[in-house]
Amino acid sequence: MTLILDARSAERFEGRAPEPRPALSSGHMPGPRCAPFTALTREDGRFRTVQELELFFAGIKEVGPVVTCGSGMTACVLALRLARLGIAPGSPVGRRLAECGFDVFERDDGMRPEGPNRLDDEGGVLR
Repeated sequence: MTLILDARSAERFEGRAPEPRPALSSGHMPGPRCAPFTALTREDGRFRTVQELELFFAGIKEVGPVVTCGSGMTACVLALRLARLGIAPGSPVGRRLAECGFDVFERDDGMRPEGPNRLDDEGGVLR
């Protein structure tokens, strides 16, 4: 099974906070682990040490996970830090990172997000 890491905050991942783009559902696709990109930086904004990264990414092998987020931007932080450890991120079905916001999977593959604030078929929030 492919490991998927979502770089968004726990609140957005769990559907407790709205997406910044109003047309997108909140929550997450089935199966990923929440790995907020902010956990990879210190309070002063610098990246964590290699030793700290090794603890954060413990158990991930050289064949890396797919990294995702809402737009592809914060997922790049995970990809960069994985690369620092010699782990190459995977690629979901041939799509580039910036093309793989959840809206692409929802539109193309019919996946529905999980979480309390996902949108219904008319764009209204399901509760």
